[in-house]
Amino acid sequence: MVPDCDACPHALVVDDDATLLQLGERRVDLRRRAPLRRLVRALVAARALRPGTAVSPDGLIAAAWPGERIQAKAARNRLHVAIASLRQMGLRAVLLSDDDGYLLAPSLDLAVRPAA
Repeated sequence: MVPDCDACPHALVVDDDATLLQLGERRVDLRRRAPLRRLVRALVAARALRPGTAVSPDGLIAAAWPGERIQAKAARNRLHVAIASLRQMGLRAVLLSDDDGYLLAPSLDLAVRPAA
């Protein structure tokens, strides 16, 4: 279920390579977290193309761990841990889930900037 996002910070700023994110005063550094960067890039791309539409778990697994052969249950667990990590890093209010998968809050302003 997608909650109302009135309490969400107003804007998420993401470097185009997803190495750095800023949500309000919170900065998140993903330079050493390649799978999380790829996961954020997939969520940002989906948000830009289809706001309010979730990305399937399988789609996110393929984006975050491309080419890896892993059992379905282990892959879902890996995704769950990655989503929990992003939420703990400050994206809890804007990284939503619904029956179809995960999405960035559609009411959130999103800005992608060139990486430094």
